[in-house]
Amino acid sequence: MNRLEQYYTGDEEWKRFSDLYRNTTGSIIVSELENILKDRSVANVIAGILGNSSIDWIYKKVPALDNLRPVDCMYDPALKKRLRTMLMRMDL
Repeated sequence: MNRLEQYYTGDEEWKRFSDLYRNTTGSIIVSELENILKDRSVANVIAGILGNSSIDWIYKKVPALDNLRPVDCMYDPALKKRLRTMLMRMDL
């Protein structure tokens, strides 16, 4: 079965990508997301892409994550890669 984490391009690519969203740092949404997810880079990207709907979104089942919730992906290294891959593909 193909899983998104198989297409993860690596931590260096994630860093370059997430750096594009550093300007969201300091927002209330980013602070809330970081408290929940325990990862500032993921919080910045989610807030940058989804804005005000970010907090609600992390608790919803996402088909691209095999119906896992984004918040659930943060506790397993493979699932975290799956979430990061999906976020990089969502970028507008």
